[in-house]
Amino acid sequence: MTRTASKLITIFSVLCLTASCGIPGLLEDRANADRWDKTTAKKFVNISELRTKKTDGMVYETEGYVVDSSPQCNCPFWEPCKCDPASITISELNNPRKSRDLTEKEIRIATNPERFKQNQIYRFKVRVLDSDLGRDSIDSVDLIAYRFEETETKKTPEPTTTPPLVTETNASRWEKATAKEFLTISELKKKNPRDGVYETEGYIVDSVSKCNCPPDQKCKCDPASITISEVFEIPKSRDLGEKEIRILTDPKGLSGDQKYRFKIEIPESCSDGEKIDEVFLVAYRAPKNSG
Repeated sequence: MTRTASKLITIFSVLCLTASCGIPGLLEDRANADRWDKTTAKKFVNISELRTKKTDGMVYETEGYVVDSSPQCNCPFWEPCKCDPASITISELNNPRKSRDLTEKEIRIATNPERFKQNQIYRFKVRVLDSDLGRDSIDSVDLIAYRFEETETKKTPEPTTTPPLVTETNASRWEKATAKEFLTISELKKKNPRDGVYETEGYIVDSVSKCNCPPDQKCKCDPASITISEVFEIPKSRDLGEKEIRILTDPKGLSGDQKYRFKIEIPESCSDGEKIDEVFLVAYRAPKNSG
């Protein structure tokens, strides 16, 4: 009898432990969905508008890609630790970050990053921190609620190497982004324009894949990118020619040797007259006459 009771207690304990592991996540999902439904945002603003807007402490809605995160501090309670607050950094563009400094299209959200996937786009309801009210530039906001920004269509997708989600968000960005003018690659490098969005086109002649380092190791990798050229020729070296330029983006979904039309953004670091070799991708499409 005692042995049977002991087995029952053990089984019951295991079941309780298993249930308790899943309950917190489920409760948080429900609480987040409840906050989203009950919180009314004043209006939707993109990240760059949110950063420069003279906000009034109201709740705003925005969206962006998760491009960086700072985990929660796991210091023992008896040891004083200096840690950055837990947060995620979101951006209007899904591009690798070059430094810890925020650009005008990035903002930091104070929250536990464990529930967010890197390079995934989300929609957020946020409130500006009281300490930032009245400032010329907002760096951080408090998270009220979030949701996964689903952009998939119900239509059967055509055969493609690009995931449907990427295709839809890319198409949306193409429509929303207004280019200052169209420039060939050589014109873009020769003219050396100020920061802004420009349109260009070229053949993909080289690419660098995303770095797949284990999380517990530090790796030295070149940023994920594609190299485009006005002419369809295999590069003879890593040095860029006058008709070649590098676009910082994940090459997945883009076909090598294919010609594309691009909307790109000049990095702020190149706006002081520095030679342009690298640009950020805003959106792309295959030219109508590309076969």
